[in-house]
Order: sequence, then structure tokens, then C-alpha cells
Amino acid sequence: MLNKIAVILLLGLGLYAGPAWALRMEVGEAGGATPAARSMIAAKRQPPLTVSLHPVTRQPRVGEPVVIEVKVLSQPGVEVPPIEYPKELGDWEVLAAKAGERRRVEDHFTRVDRLTLRTFVAGEVEVPRLVQPYRGPDHRPGEFRSAPLTLKVDPVPPQSGDQPGRIRGLKSPRGMFSPWWVAALALLLAAAVGVVWWLRSRKRPETSLPSQPALLPEVVARERLAALRASNHWVEGRFKTYYSELSDILRRYLESRFQVTALDLTTPELMRALKKSRLKLTEKNLIREILDQSDMVKFAKFQPQEKDAQTDWAKVSQVVESTTPSAQPVAAGEGA
Repeated sequence: MLNKIAVILLLGLGLYAGPAWALRMEVGEAGGATPAARSMIAAKRQPPLTVSLHPVTRQPRVGEPVVIEVKVLSQPGVEVPPIEYPKELGDWEVLAAKAGERRRVEDHFTRVDRLTLRTFVAGEVEVPRLVQPYRGPDHRPGEFRSAPLTLKVDPVPPQSGDQPGRIRGLKSPRGMFSPWWVAALALLLAAAVGVVWWLRSRKRPETSLPSQPALLPEVVARERLAALRASNHWVEGRFKTYYSELSDILRRYLESRFQVTALDLTTPELMRALKKSRLKLTEKNLIREILDQSDMVKFAKFQPQEKDAQTDWAKVSQVVESTTPSAQPVAAGEGA
């Protein structure tokens, strides 16, 4: 009798805790749920929509395309715009992103997007969480962050006949020094010498123009900042265009000043590349704040206020001025 009662209690506990655990995993609490998601879990309410990542390629390998599906489930009355997928997702390169059609299935709507990714990192590689903005039935905006997806990426297998850890020797060239090749190379060399002699023998007027020195990084940054401020993008509400230009100014300045490939790196990768630079901690914090704000506006459709745009403009200007060598004076009229 006691055993039956224990079994019934365990089944009841599983039925009670199961849906709550599934909801927490669905809203991404395992990777850090938002306050809105935690409040939904506490109230045991279904969120307006959910986003989940599902692998299609079962055995991903280094350097080979990997397909995953992004499933978006939404309740009726919820407006769901398409996700703006970036060119890079952590250690993954986004080769293609195909948005699916939104269809009604029973009492909800579903949309399945397909992403084709590629990575050159072997082992446990994480696909970061994705952000899906939405507008609820009460027309209030919100966003849902999916749980990240971890895939096991296998290294490229060695070719048949290769021994692990051993580099194959170079193959000897075949037919490179045959008489026909020697004759062909001699004719090409004679023709090249004749063309060079003919070009040098021509009398051409000397029209050499004085070379212009390249502009300093701080000069280019100041001119672009002044043009951006005069464009009135923030006054007219074009925040995405404004922050795209602002982050490009900062990245190009950092690339020229500190010799890092700032344009091709994500924000976390760029901050790691700047660790060995001579930047101060306050300057690094300003750079991260500006790039994080720009990513939110460009990819998460965050709408800042006009004063925020002005503050971020001043932060970029502060970074430029504080990292410019003092031996190079500021010319009159430069800057904002």
C-alpha cells in the first residue's frame, strides 16, 4: 500500500514540475532568462512566442556547411517581424539565411527559418542565442531570446593512406622541364623583354604629380564625426543608419591606430584583440559601450533616445582625442 502511494506522489510531482522545466528551457533560462521571462515562469503563463534552435546536419565537420532550423511559435494577434541574422554568430560564419513562411497550426502560428553555418573550430561549439522582436496583442513591443545551441564539430578526417600526425611529402613535378616547356618560357621571356624595351624607348612627357601624404587616423575620424553630426540622422529618427555610421567610424579609427582588423571582427573578438593595446581601461569600457549600443540598434531593433545618440557621439570623439598622440597638434577647424 505504501509503495502505491509513493508511486502516485512521484507521478504527480513529475506532472507538476515537467511543464515548468520545459517552459524554463524554452525561454532560455538555462542561459540567463530575462526578467520578463522569469515573471512568466513564476506566473506559469505561456509567453507570446518562443524561439528554439534545432540541428538538421547530424555530424557537422570543420569547414563544412551545417544546417540548423530556427523555429518560431507565436500566439494569435502577435506581430512577428523576421529575424535580422548577422554575418557571424560567435565562432560560426553565416553562409545563408532563408526565412520561412508564417503558417497557422491549430491554435498558434509557426515559422521555420533555415540557417547554413560554417566553423573552423573543432569540439563543442556553441551557436549563440538569437533575438526575436515582436509586438503583442496590446501593441507593446518586446523581444524573446532563444536558448543557445551547442554542436559537437568533428575535425576533418585524414585522407586514406595518411598516418595521423605525419605530413605527406611533396609530389615531384611532372613534365615541367620538357623541351616544349623550355621553348615556351624562352619565347615568353623574350617577348617580355621586348615590351619593356619598347615602353622605355617611347618619349613620354613627364607629368608626375606630387604625392599627397595620407591623412592621419584622427583627422579622418574628426571629419567623419562632424559630417555625421550635421546629417541630423538622430533628429529624424534614422537611428540604425546613424549607429551603423558611428560604429564604422570607430572601427576604422581603431584599425588604423592599433593595426587590428576591426571591420571583420565581432564586438567580443575586437575587444579581445585590443587587450594587448596601450588603451586604458576607461577607453576600453567606452569602446565596448558604443559597440554594444550599436549592435542593439542594428540587430535587435532597439530604439534609443536622441540624448543617447548625442552621448554616444561624444564617447567616440572622446576615444579619438584621448588616443591621439600628443605630439600631433589638432589643426584649426578640425573636430566637432
